Amino acid sequence: MRLIFYGAEGSGKSTHARMLAEKLNLPFVSSGRMFREEYQKGSRVGLIYEQWVIKEGKYVPDQETNEFVLSRLAQLDVEKGFVLEGYPRTLNQLEALESFLAKRGQRIDAVVYLTLPEDILVQRLMARGRADDTPERIRERLSNYHQGAKDLIEEYRKNNILMEVSNLPPVEKVQEEIIRNLGLR
Repeated sequence: MRLIFYGAEGSGKSTHARMLAEKLNLPFVSSGRMFREEYQKGSRVGLIYEQWVIKEGKYVPDQETNEFVLSRLAQLDVEKGFVLEGYPRTLNQLEALESFLAKRGQRIDAVVYLTLPEDILVQRLMARGRADDTPERIRERLSNYHQGAKDLIEEYRKNNILMEVSNLPPVEKVQEEIIRNLGLR
C-alpha cells in the first residue's frame, strides 16, 4: 500500500502517518523530518533547506525536493509500500512521484487529507518551538501551502484517491476513521 498524508503544517500528518505506518508495518517517510536531519548534519541538502525554509520561509524548490525524496523512495525497504508525509506539495512534485511509481508498475493508493482551522494550526505550530516557527513565517508557509493545495486536492479528487478527514476529534477517533475509510477493518 502506498499512502500519502496531506494537509497543512500542524494538521497532524506526521502523528497519524507514523501511527498508521506502524500498524501496517510500512516505512514512514517524512520529507520534513528528512530535510531537518540533513540540516542537523550540515549536508548540501541541509544547506538548501536552511536557505529556503529557515531563512526565507519558503519550501525547498521542486527539483531539489524531488531528487531528495525520490532517492529515498528508491530504497529497497519501501518497495512493497510506504506511508509518505510532507510530499508532494506541488503539481510538479506529484507528477514526478507518479512518473517514478509508474516506472515501477506502482501507483498511489490513497491520500489522507487532514484538515484543521487555521487558528488551531498556528497555535500548534507556535507550540513546537522550532527556530523557523515565528508567527510571520508560519503564516507565510501556510499561505504557500494554500496556493499549492487547491490544485493538488483537485488532482487527488479527480483520481478518486482523496479521503478528507477532520483532525479536530481526539487522535484515537481520527485514526479509527482513517483505518475504516481505507477499508482496513
